[in-house]
Amino acid sequence: MSNNKIFSFFNHIPKNKGMPIVNKMCYISLLIMLVPSIFISNEMILTNHLLVDFSNFYPISFSNIDNISNVALYKGLEYKAKLMFTFGFYLGLLLFIIVFWTVIKLYLYKFNIIKACSNIYIPVDIQNGLTIGRLINAIFFFSLLLLGLDYYYFGNIFEIDLETSKVYFFFQNEIGLYISSTLATSIFILFGSLIPRVLISLYLKLTKCR
Repeated sequence: MSNNKIFSFFNHIPKNKGMPIVNKMCYISLLIMLVPSIFISNEMILTNHLLVDFSNFYPISFSNIDNISNVALYKGLEYKAKLMFTFGFYLGLLLFIIVFWTVIKLYLYKFNIIKACSNIYIPVDIQNGLTIGRLINAIFFFSLLLLGLDYYYFGNIFEIDLETSKVYFFFQNEIGLYISSTLATSIFILFGSLIPRVLISLYLKLTKCR
């Protein structure tokens, strides 16, 4: 069986008419995150056990979500804060899969494993692979994204301290929670694009050195 038949289920590659998939997903996340931000209040969550359960449905290792909630408590937004970051986490995972899958399919097209229309948009770094300089920059940016995840979720390095809650004033108002949770969601989108680019570029560099 040929490679084209094996990968026939990949055949429909989304066309890109000028806007990168990362930009599209970031705009989508901005719009979707508006829904809980505008239409769900702290009081609504408090009186709805399903919303309360969902707000608490995140990995136990995400200690900073609890810390952010405690900071927001000073302004009566503790449940809203949990909901926004929990919702953003699952939305981020979904968008991560979409972006990751899209980038992988573009690489499969580049390697002639699947076929697509001749006018499909292929980013330059996928056509030619990341240069050494851009690969180093990508790895550095990858590290910054990990720090971002730690800040918003894990709290291993950047633990949000209640004693300095005034520093985190942006977690104590509706607009700040929307912006912060959307930024946290965007981290997953960027990971979805960056991980396959870095891994495949590293593989290509290593195979050339053999």
